[in-house]
Amino acid sequence: MVPMSKTPRAILFIFCLLLLAPLAGQFFKLDPFSRHNENRELTERPEFGWSFPILRKFPRQFQDYFNDNFGFRNALVRGNYLLRYELLGVSPSRMVIVGKDGWLYYTGNNEIEDCRGVTRFDSQQLALWTKAAVLKRDWLKQQGIRYLLVIPPNKSSIHPEFLPEGYGRVRKESGLDDYLSYLRRHTDLEVVDLRPPLLAAKGERSLFHRTDTHWNDYGAFLGYREMMRPLAAWFPAVRPFELEDFSVALKKGPAGDLAGMIGGTEFLSDENYLFTPRVPFTAKKVETNNTIRDPFTMQKEGAGLPRAVIFRDSFFTALVPFVAEHFSSSHFLWQRWNSNTEMEGIVRKYQPDVVIEEVVERLIKESSDPFAGVVPP
Repeated sequence: MVPMSKTPRAILFIFCLLLLAPLAGQFFKLDPFSRHNENRELTERPEFGWSFPILRKFPRQFQDYFNDNFGFRNALVRGNYLLRYELLGVSPSRMVIVGKDGWLYYTGNNEIEDCRGVTRFDSQQLALWTKAAVLKRDWLKQQGIRYLLVIPPNKSSIHPEFLPEGYGRVRKESGLDDYLSYLRRHTDLEVVDLRPPLLAAKGERSLFHRTDTHWNDYGAFLGYREMMRPLAAWFPAVRPFELEDFSVALKKGPAGDLAGMIGGTEFLSDENYLFTPRVPFTAKKVETNNTIRDPFTMQKEGAGLPRAVIFRDSFFTALVPFVAEHFSSSHFLWQRWNSNTEMEGIVRKYQPDVVIEEVVERLIKESSDPFAGVVPP
């Protein structure tokens, strides 16, 4: 047998080291970066057991755990960001598009298809979603409770100008246009489309974060103002804030969720508008949530103020401080009102005068399951 030369031996040695490095790094905790900088929770180590259901699931669960926690992973994620984004100017994640002037765009939930007018809904989908909304409104109306549907826009619907070349529209109308048109033709539901006030104001300033999927606080305030129009008409005690009720300052801050998706949280920053009320807000949280998605309740003293139950997503987070000032009690649930919602118990406990359901444009297509007949089921 011909002896192996020194060069192949060295290559083999290095190759073995590379194979063992992730295990060694994980076991001895050698990664110089102890904190991950992605916009998600990493998979936790699964529990092992000898029962067949656990054994059947364990290999896949452990693979997911190892993929998220192998040694030097945090360092490699940062290196991937620096190489692909900073050096080559491309996105390290298929969920993020790198736009112009440092703008990042989310591709999940077909948001870019929404912006380009590719998204279409057939008449059966529209009829089912409309039926569900009408059933909700009518069930509440029987109990003297108002219903309001609020739809914030996608980032790319307001600021498409920073998308890369080649992302132009294929038709003028969007899927949301189709949905709203259907609702208006077939119902008298009170629906608040928040695109018009934001499109009208966007020439003055950016209304969304460069590195986040969400609107900044200035965009959120414009959305709040539009949402309050029907509420102020229904409830005389509700008096929406004016811009003059705040001092507004543009502040530099940390990067947003899209920066986290590409591993660039530690390297990028963003700006936001800080709204400081000239008269301090007085609404207080009385039901504390342990995690960001847990329900919570705000209360405020005030004669004649209505009560609200609000189904929402992450876009409503920036609205909470403004909205809570107009209700004696406002209960917030990070979910859609669907057939699994214990609505009778919620209404009985919080006795709302209005139920607000907010859903961002990109999640309309993932609408709550249509109700079969009566509400709640």
